[in-house]
Amino acid sequence: MSAQTEQPAPLTDRPAEAASTARRSLAYGIDAALVVVPAAAAAWWTVAHSFSPRPLFGWMTLAAILLVAVLVLFVYAAQNAGTGQTLGKRLAGIRVLRAEDLTTTDYSDALSRGFSYLLGVLGLGIAPIIAAVRRTAGRGGGVEDWTVWPHRLDGSRVIDVRHGPDPLRPAEETFPLYPEEWIADDEAATVSVSPLPAPAWSPAHRDTAGPDAVPHPAADAAPRTTPDSTAERRRSETTRLRWALAARALITTTSIVGLLGALVATGHLLQPAPPRPTDEREVLAATLGDALPVAGYSGTGFPDYATTADWTIPVPASATTVATRAHIYTLDNRTLTAFDALTGTVAATLPLTSSVDVAAETQYDGAPSLFWSVGDTAYGWSPERGSEAFSAEIPAGATPYAAGAELLFVSAPDDDGNYAAWRFGPSGFAAMTVPQGFVPGALTGETLVSTNAGGEVTVTGADGSEVTSYPLQAPTGNVSFGRTVAVGHNTIAAVWSPFPDSSSPSTPVTVATYAADTGTLKSFITTTFERTDSAPSWLWGGDGTWASYAGFAFEVGSGRAVVDLAAQGVDATTVVGAGVLGQGPQGNTYATDSNAWAISGVVPLIVDESGAVVKTSRATVEKYSARQDDR
Repeated sequence: MSAQTEQPAPLTDRPAEAASTARRSLAYGIDAALVVVPAAAAAWWTVAHSFSPRPLFGWMTLAAILLVAVLVLFVYAAQNAGTGQTLGKRLAGIRVLRAEDLTTTDYSDALSRGFSYLLGVLGLGIAPIIAAVRRTAGRGGGVEDWTVWPHRLDGSRVIDVRHGPDPLRPAEETFPLYPEEWIADDEAATVSVSPLPAPAWSPAHRDTAGPDAVPHPAADAAPRTTPDSTAERRRSETTRLRWALAARALITTTSIVGLLGALVATGHLLQPAPPRPTDEREVLAATLGDALPVAGYSGTGFPDYATTADWTIPVPASATTVATRAHIYTLDNRTLTAFDALTGTVAATLPLTSSVDVAAETQYDGAPSLFWSVGDTAYGWSPERGSEAFSAEIPAGATPYAAGAELLFVSAPDDDGNYAAWRFGPSGFAAMTVPQGFVPGALTGETLVSTNAGGEVTVTGADGSEVTSYPLQAPTGNVSFGRTVAVGHNTIAAVWSPFPDSSSPSTPVTVATYAADTGTLKSFITTTFERTDSAPSWLWGGDGTWASYAGFAFEVGSGRAVVDLAAQGVDATTVVGAGVLGQGPQGNTYATDSNAWAISGVVPLIVDESGAVVKTSRATVEKYSARQDDR
């Protein structure tokens, strides 16, 4: 040829462009999200639903989820070794290739690089940090990104294939079929074509034979390769490749999510079904075993109540302070002062002859009242009596038993095992007739409730006449009566067991509650002898709302166990309102059915819907109303 055109440089001579940190981070985030999001959802579901009643199945499922997450690394390594791209790299437009010849890496190299990045991420993100620093400070402004240690392990580089050439997909060049077609028509006259002119059937043929010339049969045939046909084929190939990559990404994502979902479902199905009550009156200890959120409280007032006192009463530091549902009492060695619990005003002032031995809430004239004793003399006061108290000498051997709304005085058994009982009121002590062989339990209105060692109950009137009698029914099958725990507030609490004489800590024990007037079973809960032996005393709340026994808090009205105090680490000392005050891991703790408050500086005296009355370490008694949003 007499003239030549300049050909473009071969693709292999054009430098590859290193991927930016932003694109690499985007790719890493997409790949990580494909695993982290479903794995986190699976782990959350497992923790929430697969650890009860047996935690082993939950731990096994979490271990399987972790294993699947690690196995995905092998899938990513296979994708990097096959095409140099995972789904994230594909979407970000980058590719991982060998640094020396820009070809795909071996599977072992891709796997070592993946594990090195995994270890770097687990090491508080050290791998991405080093990569970013090396790319910023590296030679060539990021071209030497392969010197970052994960790439040096497998001698790879990360290439930007959107803004630079893709070594695995060289661009196709379209050339005309014949050399003479490589130049423009206006240049054809200056070009010497050798050795022969173009065939008559080619597009470059010049018709010089005249109008009667007969063209070759293939003269009008389309060229075998044209720029349009080549572009169409490239578009078709690109579309097919994109659909193939989308299908592969969908299969990969579905497989990961499906496998994790199958693991969670399998763990949930293998988990034994949580125990269910066999009786609507049964309370399962497992349902109460979760620890309540413990909240510290050191401010003024009382948890869940206002922080500003309605009233404050200074009290002598040496005075004894007790409360009923309606009044607060301070007793020193010379004066008893009654304050109205709602207003804080003085309701009555009574002289004392000496320091008080015993003081307790009781009921006289149908109203919450106070009993106290000095030596062998019993005293009583009710709001209807103003500033006057009544008194009587305590019968020999009688001791007060605060088992219900009204005090019952009981003597020790005589040689035949029989008991004597008295009722104390404005008329003095009145003897109550106790059925032979029975133990007096509590006064309920005008009647006396007594029980015996066989689980029988007798309700007698003031004159000893029998009102009703019934045996306590077993709460569930295969249990025998153990003993009566307590009687009061129209409730009887008793324990049952398959082995009532066993003292082994693991012996099952069922605590049942009954309506005292009819013997109807209210509720029951099964625990162990260890629990009943660790807290053997039934503690009544002064207002009869709650009680405590065996490390549980009971709602007296329904007889149901409502809080597992032992699960909160609370050792009950007294019951106030709908809560139990005791010693917990953080000191004084007031446990309700929704919280366990660690309190300091205050001791609750009354806690109900109207407010909380507390005695403070500042030698004051203060009243705090319920918060406005709780009313």
